[in-house]
Amino acid sequence: MENNKSLDSKALFNEAINLINGGSLSAATEVCRKAIAANPGDVSLTALLGAVLLKTREPEEAEKYLRRSIELAPTFAKPHEDLGFLLLETGRSEEAVEILEKAARLDPKSVKTYFTLGRAYANIGKGSESDDAFEKSFALDPERKKLALAAEHHKAGRHKEAEKLYLRFVAADPNQNTWYKLTYLYV
Repeated sequence: MENNKSLDSKALFNEAINLINGGSLSAATEVCRKAIAANPGDVSLTALLGAVLLKTREPEEAEKYLRRSIELAPTFAKPHEDLGFLLLETGRSEEAVEILEKAARLDPKSVKTYFTLGRAYANIGKGSESDDAFEKSFALDPERKKLALAAEHHKAGRHKEAEKLYLRFVAADPNQNTWYKLTYLYV
């Protein structure tokens, strides 16, 4: 019976991922909710639901599921990363730093974690730590440094300079990864 439950859980997880990739976030949310109702201890689906709720801008509920997934699997880095991002975006930068520092210890190769940690440090006035976190992010993904420069141009009103850099990225990598990275810088 447990083996069938595990297979069902994996199939539901894959179904939810396919729905997310297809842009059907509400359907993915429902798949996750049903799976969690049947198996409340499924950390993968709990973390996935938290991530989907984060994408659909439901921070209170996302936080609940991300914290639950961390409780279920304290060494699972992704929910820490997502919770840190949520805390940062909801103006709780000091809390975000604590969670993101742990995420970085759990997964020292996460570009997104270091980038978000850099933003959180900057928000609480820790410039040196912020610079270090950004540099770790840039070392792991040199393209991110160029995107950060484009974002800096954009924020400073130098739209033509920003547009040139963005167009170069899109020409070099016209797939979803570039668009995701651009969106991540602004969201």
